[in-house]
Amino acid sequence: MELFNKLMSRGWRPVLMALGVAIAVWFLFFYHITGPTRLASQEEHNLIAHTFGLKDLLNSPVNLPLRFTQTTASHIFGKTLLVYRLVNALLGIIIGACFYFLLRQLFTVRMAFFGTLLAISSPWFLNASHLATSSITFGLIVVPLAMLEWLKAGSNRAVWAWLGLCTSAALILYVPGMVLLAGPAIAVLIRRKDKLLGPVPTSLIILGPILFIGLCVPLVAGVVHSQTSLLAILGLPKHWPKLASLPRDIVSAPVQLVFRSRLSPAEHLGHLPLLDIFTSFMAAVGGYLLLLERRLDRYKYIVGSGVVFTVLYGLGGPISLLALWPAAFLLATGGISLMLGQWFTVFPRNPVARKVGVALLATVVMFAVSYNLLNYFVAWPHTPATISAFQQKKP
Repeated sequence: MELFNKLMSRGWRPVLMALGVAIAVWFLFFYHITGPTRLASQEEHNLIAHTFGLKDLLNSPVNLPLRFTQTTASHIFGKTLLVYRLVNALLGIIIGACFYFLLRQLFTVRMAFFGTLLAISSPWFLNASHLATSSITFGLIVVPLAMLEWLKAGSNRAVWAWLGLCTSAALILYVPGMVLLAGPAIAVLIRRKDKLLGPVPTSLIILGPILFIGLCVPLVAGVVHSQTSLLAILGLPKHWPKLASLPRDIVSAPVQLVFRSRLSPAEHLGHLPLLDIFTSFMAAVGGYLLLLERRLDRYKYIVGSGVVFTVLYGLGGPISLLALWPAAFLLATGGISLMLGQWFTVFPRNPVARKVGVALLATVVMFAVSYNLLNYFVAWPHTPATISAFQQKKP
């Protein structure tokens, strides 16, 4: 009994934190995952109704890792809507964890927690994590970046980080538009290879590119086989838009983030913007911070990816707006950090004022999170337009 009391007195914080994270993960990613009517949307119905063979998967490499995982899971556990959605939920957890790890390298633990909480509670992200659609794959860009940060940590973890980096980098190339971001990333890796790969044994350094190339073989074979697949992998449309409407189309992506969305009822509540007012304002402040200060390369890379995907979306390519999710919430976290930093500058040595500032910020963040959760779990499922969008029974 004395040992138990001593353990609890010393380790109650980690235990409570682990329990809190577990409850939050269950609530955000698995609670009511079967949807507002326990039926499928039209896109999910088409996915489950179609039987993918190995030849079908290889001939159409777009989002191949996701479709291969869904197909494999359906063969093992049964071809049900729940199985398909659980794959997306697990991907959402991986993306959320990697996003927190990235924010932790750029900001303080407090800012990383606030930023991640806002990001994973967004209806925008929750919808992609709950429905069996391909939108969730656009958030996977944070995984190889997290692996790169893990590689920088060195020591015994460097080997697994290097192999994880090569694997995740190869797999995200199957997501439309990601291949356009590979060039700058590879250039940075080559420039810093001596520093990054110092702790990795030479034999495993060679294994990394071999693993990368091997995983990319189906991608190369698919784009050679089909010009349509090549355009999709590049994130380009089959038919180019008119030049006169191009500026308006490109601007439509950020407009949907902060003013009025155009997503279907199966994806979002009405025409509400994808970002709440607080997150939009903080993202604007974060953009100002990016212009004001010289930020780290990974900060610029994520924001730059948002710009690339904005252009591809405006061109009419097969791009989901979730591609802008990492950049939007990275900027929002930067804005929160700047605002709190300014408060600390005004009150550099007043502990009461500093605690008040943190408390006020935490309160506003929790209000934003509560609004997002009510939006997704209460308002959206009970909207007639949403209910009518989920009327497809299992094939």
